Amino acid sequence: MFVTTTREEGMEVLATALGLTNLSSIEGVKRLDALYAEIDTESAVNKSGTVTEIGIAVLDLRTISTDPGPHASKWMAQVKTYHIRIVEHADCVSRISDRRGNFLWNAHGFQYGRSEWVTRKMVNDRLADILRVRDDSQPGKFRDVLLAAHAWKNEEDALKQLGFPLRSLGNVRGIVDTQTLAVKPGRTRSGLHGLLGEAQVDTTGMHNAGNDAVLQKLVTLREVLAEYKPEVLINHPWISAESVLADLKDKLYRPADRTRCNTCGKYGHNEGICRRICSGCRQFGHTRIRCQASPPWIDDDYPGDYYPGWMREQWRTRHAAGWVSDYPPDDDCVIIRLGNQFFHTYPPAESEDTQEFPDLAPASGIRRRPRVSTAKRVEPGYDSDYDILDDI
Repeated sequence: MFVTTTREEGMEVLATALGLTNLSSIEGVKRLDALYAEIDTESAVNKSGTVTEIGIAVLDLRTISTDPGPHASKWMAQVKTYHIRIVEHADCVSRISDRRGNFLWNAHGFQYGRSEWVTRKMVNDRLADILRVRDDSQPGKFRDVLLAAHAWKNEEDALKQLGFPLRSLGNVRGIVDTQTLAVKPGRTRSGLHGLLGEAQVDTTGMHNAGNDAVLQKLVTLREVLAEYKPEVLINHPWISAESVLADLKDKLYRPADRTRCNTCGKYGHNEGICRRICSGCRQFGHTRIRCQASPPWIDDDYPGDYYPGWMREQWRTRHAAGWVSDYPPDDDCVIIRLGNQFFHTYPPAESEDTQEFPDLAPASGIRRRPRVSTAKRVEPGYDSDYDILDDI
């Protein structure tokens, strides 16, 4: 298995594999009947560097023609995408931004298909399933793979952290570091963002492993075509690099799974893999309403399902400091939110399931309040504007 280290080597390997030339000087490289897979990973923005996402964009070189189409449109239309998120690392969320103001965490923003959740224990098996495709023309054998990555060293370190046995797969013919393709005289930027800017492609979907794998695939194909077939990159009346990506999004779009989670109320997953955090015990997979723990701030004299004792104490503290003009609510009331206003009221005595909240007393004059999440005091599936405050 070879790893390219220079622009010339990478160009020769890809051009030969894509059928643009057959004059490669690298031993063993020829027109490959292989899968050309671009891989990208994303890690937590902290010292641990925990891998949270893996994106793969695969182009089957057996099925493509020598005509790439304007801006590689015909080749890009055949790309298959994968976006893997690791269940145990779903809480590794960061709001840190890069120097351009883009958040370094964009795991929810996959645009070329649907993300799939995989447990840490099964992630290596899933990667092997993607890269080891049985060859129908040769029973018992797997298709060859030409792997590519932008700054391969980063992806190699991520795969080592996962314990993925890349070299022992047996079907990876070589690895191309596509960042070396961008290094040429007159170009000052070799990063993905700069290359997308040259191609006039929107960069808002970056920092998602699946999106980045697709964007890297487009940039790499454009680099090779600019060297061996530049005429396909000339301005076309209705096809551009941006429109090529838009067409791929439309092709790979799959309606969201309508499975509804009973924990968070959202669609696309069930409570077994829900990553909503409980504000009481700080664990995942349930809310405080269903929490089996007994946090010390919950008042045992009142049904803890509906009233945050910690919020009540904060209200009293703020009143004592002069931050809240209303008299602090007593222990029998319920704090609720209606739109952007906050109230306290008394629950109906006749039924806990009653949807009405009479005698609302507005709590005006709050200068600031703790960060809150909301839990509706209604039956599942019932839409209501009355949200009861729950604290985090």
